[in-house]
Amino acid sequence: IYEVKADEIIQVQKHPMDYSKEAEIGCDKISMNSKDGVYKYTFQNAALNSLQKQLKIGSFIIKPLLGEKAFADKAHFQKDRFDVALRGIALKNIDMNNLLDKKIFASELLINNTSAKIYRDLSKPQSGKNKIGNYPQQILKKLDIPVNISHAVLSHAFIEYKEKETMSDSTGIISFAGTTITISNITNLASAIEKNNATTVSFKTKALGTIPVKGEFKFFLNGNGGN
Repeated sequence: IYEVKADEIIQVQKHPMDYSKEAEIGCDKISMNSKDGVYKYTFQNAALNSLQKQLKIGSFIIKPLLGEKAFADKAHFQKDRFDVALRGIALKNIDMNNLLDKKIFASELLINNTSAKIYRDLSKPQSGKNKIGNYPQQILKKLDIPVNISHAVLSHAFIEYKEKETMSDSTGIISFAGTTITISNITNLASAIEKNNATTVSFKTKALGTIPVKGEFKFFLNGNGGN
C-alpha cells in the first residue's frame, strides 16, 4: 500500500481506496477442488492494482480429475465434462470501492487465449432435469455478487465438442478454431437490465478449421423462461 493519508484511522478502515494512492495484491497460485471432487480449479499469477483499476490473471484452469469414461460413469446420466484453460485475463476499469463491497463493476474483460473442450456420453440416460433456471443468464442472475461488465472479448479461442454415440459406440468430434467471441452487457443488476434487457454474444470462427462461421446469440435477462 502506497501513500496512505488520513486524519483518522477509521477513514482508512471504511474507505481505504479513497485515502491511499495505490494498493496492490498479488498471488502466485490458488488451487482448489470442486465440492464433488470432479474438477480442480487453478488461478496463477493474479495481481489486483487499485491505481490501474485492473485485475490481471495469468491463467485460470478448470481441469477434470476423471477421464472421459470415468466421468460419465460417475455421473450416471448425460452430463457435459469440461476441460477449460483461459490465459492472459484482464479485468479493466474496476470500481475499487464497489469491489471492496463485494460488487464487480468494470468496463471490460479481456481473455487473450481460450481452450475449451467438452465431452458428453449419449449412451447414458438423460437426467430429466429441466434446463430452465440453468441457462447462462439465469446462473448470472442467481449470483450473490452484483456484476456489471460492459463487454468482454475472448480472442484466439479453440472450442472442441465430443459426443459418444449410442448406436455406433463411436465418438464424433467438431472443433472451432481461430474463434473471437464478443459479449456485451454482462450484468445481473436490476437497474442495468431496465436499460438493456439482453446479453449479446457475437462470434466469428472456423468450423473444422476451414469453414467460416459467424453469428450472434441474445440471452434475455428479464423473465424466468431463460429465453
